[in-house]
Amino acid sequence: MVFALAGDSTTTSFMGFLVPYAYAYEDGKRRLSASRPVPRRARLALGPQLDYEEGPGGENMSKEAEERRDRLAVDLDKAIHVLGSAGRRNYLATFSLALIGSGASVMAGILAFLQVDSVIVGVLALIPAMCAIVVGRLKLQDRANWYYRKRTALFALYNEVHFELPDPPTSAAIAEISRKWSALNQQMEGDWGSRLALTLEDMNRTAASAARTP
Repeated sequence: MVFALAGDSTTTSFMGFLVPYAYAYEDGKRRLSASRPVPRRARLALGPQLDYEEGPGGENMSKEAEERRDRLAVDLDKAIHVLGSAGRRNYLATFSLALIGSGASVMAGILAFLQVDSVIVGVLALIPAMCAIVVGRLKLQDRANWYYRKRTALFALYNEVHFELPDPPTSAAIAEISRKWSALNQQMEGDWGSRLALTLEDMNRTAASAARTP
């Protein structure tokens, strides 16, 4: 909300013309508000009066807010990179194990047709089942999806930092994005703990499944 204080107005002379203007307060900071558009040369003549200045209950925080915005943008960029790398690792592990399992299954069929030693065929036939157990129990695909979902959510915050903040940025707007990030972390960590955490029970089930695999 922008409002002008009564009596907080004046005029300035530029090239023989009076340019009326008034100080208005926006988010606790005093800013110049002209009653009609101020010519560019007049704006240059007024100089610092057009910048944010201290107002009632506020202080000049523009530079500090910009620094906080830049730090937040850097942190978001790093987090997005880390999440993308983790997602790719889990996805590639899932894809590799699926490829190995499929290749071993095809090879076992070919060797069985060629009447190769049954021990070799049996070992190859065991590989696809083992790969499926590892992928399922370690929840590699689900973990990859988790990393990518969180990265997508951070991309939204990243865009908000770069393209949706007021100009100049305000501390309140930056703090709101930080709160959104914290809430996202809590939500995603809860999802990880309830669905994706690898427990001792999961490891025991994996070992038991491997032991039962013919």
